[in-house]
Amino acid sequence: MIKKTFGRAKEVVNNSVKNVASRWDHIDSHMVGGKGKIKVICHGGAESVTGSNFELQFTDGREVRRVLIDCGLPQGLDAQHKEWSPLNYDASEIDYLLVTHAHMDHIGRIPFLFASGFNGDVYSTRATKEMSEVAFADAFHINQSNYNKGVLLEMPYEERDIQHALSKWKTIEYRQDLKLFDNMSAKYFNSSHVLGSAFIQVDCGGEKVLFTGDMGANSRLLPEADIPTDSDIVFMETVYGGRVHEHLDDRTSFLLETIRDVVAKHGTLVIPAFSIERTQEILTEINNFVEQKQIKTLPVFLDSPLSIDITKVFRKHFDLLREDIRAQIKKGDDIFKFPGLHLTDSRNESMQIARTPGPKIVIAGSGMVAGGRVIHHVRNYLEGRNNTILLAGYQAPGTYGRLLTENKKRIIFYGEHLDVNAKILQLSGYSAHRDKNALLEFVKKIKDNSKSLNLILGDAESLLEFKRTVKERYNINAHICLKGEVLEF
Repeated sequence: MIKKTFGRAKEVVNNSVKNVASRWDHIDSHMVGGKGKIKVICHGGAESVTGSNFELQFTDGREVRRVLIDCGLPQGLDAQHKEWSPLNYDASEIDYLLVTHAHMDHIGRIPFLFASGFNGDVYSTRATKEMSEVAFADAFHINQSNYNKGVLLEMPYEERDIQHALSKWKTIEYRQDLKLFDNMSAKYFNSSHVLGSAFIQVDCGGEKVLFTGDMGANSRLLPEADIPTDSDIVFMETVYGGRVHEHLDDRTSFLLETIRDVVAKHGTLVIPAFSIERTQEILTEINNFVEQKQIKTLPVFLDSPLSIDITKVFRKHFDLLREDIRAQIKKGDDIFKFPGLHLTDSRNESMQIARTPGPKIVIAGSGMVAGGRVIHHVRNYLEGRNNTILLAGYQAPGTYGRLLTENKKRIIFYGEHLDVNAKILQLSGYSAHRDKNALLEFVKKIKDNSKSLNLILGDAESLLEFKRTVKERYNINAHICLKGEVLEF
């Protein structure tokens, strides 16, 4: 039976979700069979896109087993300056941490989890662990810098907490059985979101609980997702529950025309891009444009130490890429290296980019213009009429990326008043998330066996739209999870 209660987490309920959802039928009360009681506590990632943190409890009549799925950092308005507020559970009571993928909104609080008393094992795919190690080092450097500048009042964790986490981190292959306890096991499936990302299916005494993490589809680099269709209880993301992406070929044509337009104007194209997956997808596209002579060679700056290091991880895991991409690489085409590409690792090299005349392309993090070197490039080129800022993916509320999409002529950008003269474009087709249609295809594949569909990792608008559509299309009363909610099965 599903019961909706609130645990120790502070009740943070989005009124628009609560009010509208109350007009719809909730999931019919039903028994999910099996031996034992299952609870899922939504510590983070409910009613929000970021900060994924779910606790799965399984009681078999003797003792309670506690497993965390992700321990991510809130971003944008989700953060509300509380990224490092105390955990709303006792970290020392958690048995395992299972990680879906290496984006910071799914891993960013893991060192903090260890600093708070967790000492269990962490599991993910090998690629996820390797990228997480790079991401932790980068985040610690940023936190240390902010602390030294007085922006961060207290360092949330120490470098030894990162090393502790990595020492407890084990890797698992897709579809490999992972025994957690005598009557509790887990299995990872390729979710095609980013390199090494996974659906995590936890078997609790015969009942299978699926956490999708973030899901991808139609990637230029990754094979199609391997969807486990035999799950009884499903927690699925809905980031784009109300939107449809451009087709792969359409997004490629859009990027090509955008580059040609900037070249014709002798301007600068700035692409704020996430270091994991988005950057590598864009590099592959530009590589093909250059080698197929669809554009002339021009300076392309990858101005992100994190992106440069993550790309090295991609090189180690070509076996995880699509078959046609692997064939392209075997023929001698290094998809992440082409004439005109400059990897600007140092800060001094980054500063020199402004001295290079256009036309040129600058790819830098962060993807939501919420920090990193891209801030300086946006500031340098936002007021130039011949320039373009291309936002390649989701922009969370409260980020400067979202602000740039609001068609304002003048904005306050990190305390500075700037005129928006550059062309601002947004292309969701480079998002690593499934769009509405692909999410519906996922539901179609899992609906026959699933007894409970729960919506997470989305903003209010996408959650409500997708719940309504699922009801109309499949007559399923999906449940919108609330932050702090405890679901009992």
